[in-house]
Amino acid sequence: MAAQNTLNPAQREAVEHGDGPMLILAGAGSGKTRVITGRVAELIRRGVRPQAIVAVSFTNKAANEMAERMKPLVGSRQTAKLRMSTFHRFGLGLLREESRSIGYGSRFVIFDQGDSLGLVKEILRARYRGGAARRLDPMSILARISNWKSAIVRPDAIEETDEPYQDTARQIYPEYQERLAAMRAFDFDDLVCRPVQMLREDGELRRRWQERIDHLLVDEFQDTSEVQLELVKLLANERRNVCVVGDDDQSIYSWRGANVDNILQFEKHFPGTRVVKLETNYRSSASILEVANAVIGNSNTRRHEKKLRAARQDGDRVRRCMTEDPAAESRFVAREIRQLHDEDAVPLENMAVLYRSNSQARLIEQALTEGAIPYQVYGGQQFLDRKEVKDFAAYLRVVVNPYDEISLRRILNYPSRGIGTRSVQRLEAYAESRRMPFTGACADPGDIGDLPDAARAALTNLEGLFRRARETMKSSGALHVAARDLLEQIALRRALDDSAEGGDSGEARYQNVLALLNWIERYERDTPRTTRSLQDFLQRVTLKGDTANDAEPTRGVTLCTLHAAKGLEFGVVFLIGCIEGQLPHSRTTDPRANEATTADLEEERRLFYVGVTRAQDRLYLVAPRSRALRGKTAEVTPSRYLDDLPDDQIEDYEREDQRDFSASEVSSMIKSFLKSRREQASRESCS
Repeated sequence: MAAQNTLNPAQREAVEHGDGPMLILAGAGSGKTRVITGRVAELIRRGVRPQAIVAVSFTNKAANEMAERMKPLVGSRQTAKLRMSTFHRFGLGLLREESRSIGYGSRFVIFDQGDSLGLVKEILRARYRGGAARRLDPMSILARISNWKSAIVRPDAIEETDEPYQDTARQIYPEYQERLAAMRAFDFDDLVCRPVQMLREDGELRRRWQERIDHLLVDEFQDTSEVQLELVKLLANERRNVCVVGDDDQSIYSWRGANVDNILQFEKHFPGTRVVKLETNYRSSASILEVANAVIGNSNTRRHEKKLRAARQDGDRVRRCMTEDPAAESRFVAREIRQLHDEDAVPLENMAVLYRSNSQARLIEQALTEGAIPYQVYGGQQFLDRKEVKDFAAYLRVVVNPYDEISLRRILNYPSRGIGTRSVQRLEAYAESRRMPFTGACADPGDIGDLPDAARAALTNLEGLFRRARETMKSSGALHVAARDLLEQIALRRALDDSAEGGDSGEARYQNVLALLNWIERYERDTPRTTRSLQDFLQRVTLKGDTANDAEPTRGVTLCTLHAAKGLEFGVVFLIGCIEGQLPHSRTTDPRANEATTADLEEERRLFYVGVTRAQDRLYLVAPRSRALRGKTAEVTPSRYLDDLPDDQIEDYEREDQRDFSASEVSSMIKSFLKSRREQASRESCS
């Protein structure tokens, strides 16, 4: 293939490998996506059926990018036959196809994190009356349940402990699963856990799915959990054509179940694995890579030995910058960004400020605002997380699945329809006494004697709205027509106008709901009639909403956490807060943090390494000398990772102008900003 002529020797080795397991250790900026797509194209050239190639990644963005890059290599028709997806989308496909085996039928819902959290809160409220429930953090409990699922730990296998949250989560876990089943729902973790369970227990089902797959490719393998590794092993047939791509030096997600041992011990799971190292970096300057290699080379834990080499030799030395305090740090960054933009013509979109914790963003935002420098916070609130969008989506989910108690509770009295707390309690008591689901009591409240007439009428009317929407979809097949009619019937617009949550106007929030309707209409237009359904749409929406950071940063300086920055690159990077207690985080350095381990501390090192390797041309490592701690100003210690920097690649840099912006500076900056916006608008209107 012509494209292979431009591959380096290691890339070509990975692309041309035939059958058998292969581990591609892809260092930062080493062109791994090009290798994956090149390998898929080579397999097709050798006669492997496209539909028998499964390529799995962690985000929709990565899967879509892979598909787009495949089109020039094999054409749109062949690309459409490939099975490129995330782990969760693959699992959803298996659950849909094998729906008879799960006992739910084809109609089930997927709970996003908000729904799962709501279920945990409901269980806590029922178990612990009064203030006891309020003292428990449901997110901590849900996180433990999620980690158990990721590690394939069943409820009956968890031992008692003295740790309160651990023990509470252990007690709640079985009921949590029972309630999900009663609502015909899967949470996000179940989309992988349940297929693994089915493949383990049903040999015929396992054989059938193994026969479909000739080659399995997994990207970002360092981020896989125990259950995802198990899925890979179960899908591999006797040919063991499994190719995994990853970098243990960029394993930074243990807090959500990732296990770096999966990539470190891949050869034990698949003996005879061919290992290919991609060590040529096409992104960063030599100085930046020297710093990156020095930091990761001082790791105290086991790692695959590799060293990044720069394909380019230009670029400045890395700048180490000390400021008086976090406020001065933010002003320094803002001034440097302004100078780079005005004097060196560096586009704002090509600069990023990275930090360990979201709380560090406030001062940076303030300094950029004062300097009239446009910015965007990457990985902030997503469209699908907005309250008004989730509220209307909850209505649609009850239309699809009448057993969805969490969605029903969310909208039972929103907009207000006279179903108050006491009415809900009477519904709960009635359902419990009749051993029926709460949703059943709400759908048929006629026999609940102590229920107020107004609440009974409201419930009857609400059930009528759901029934009308189902009938409209069944008779016309027009999902957006039924959804729009439902929106008008519930009078959500009036409710939004009457409230002012989040500072947005009612009209602005109603437009967000209309955007969801438009999304449904586009889905109908782009999806064959034989496969489209409201259930399918909502499942797609849930999967998209639970995959963070699918959109690329587009306008202004990017602000984001180091975790969110994974997979991104910028010409100029400011890595701020390089002090002990922030990077590494205090949870891994404070002697009072009993759960902190050496592994946690080394993951912080890898997080620092990820931040460094986002930079292409210029890298600033910024640290304040003091910060406010418990209401007092205290001196702080520079991050231990700064001790690892090679002196010959570092420039100690400090601006002289650490004062506030003057009025004339602000005026000049605003004029410059407005001029750039006008020029941008002019370009967009001409495009």
